[in-house]
Amino acid sequence: MNLLDLTPECVKTAMFTQRIVLFPNGYGLSIISGPFAYGDGVNTFEIAVIKHNFSCDNDVDYFGLDFSKFSKEELKFHIVYPEGICNDVLSYVNRDEFDSIVDKVKSL
Repeated sequence: MNLLDLTPECVKTAMFTQRIVLFPNGYGLSIISGPFAYGDGVNTFEIAVIKHNFSCDNDVDYFGLDFSKFSKEELKFHIVYPEGICNDVLSYVNRDEFDSIVDKVKSL
């Protein structure tokens, strides 16, 4: 799964494109690009680390889920700032930095 591919399973508005990926460890990433995001969506991206309640064995595209099959509690998530990774939303993250962030979040 190419996590920086913002074409599948994304929310697209005039202001941004967002992809949310959930990892089996209860964490995930919100990846945003667009004119109102802190990244150009090609070489740099805006990234937020999230904590979720969804139970999964593999990486999951949040917007690819059939929401009718899950409770509101299972679908909830919120932004977190894990020590050693970030203390705010991450701005202008390049592809190399992104790979490092993914590895850190998956190891939480």
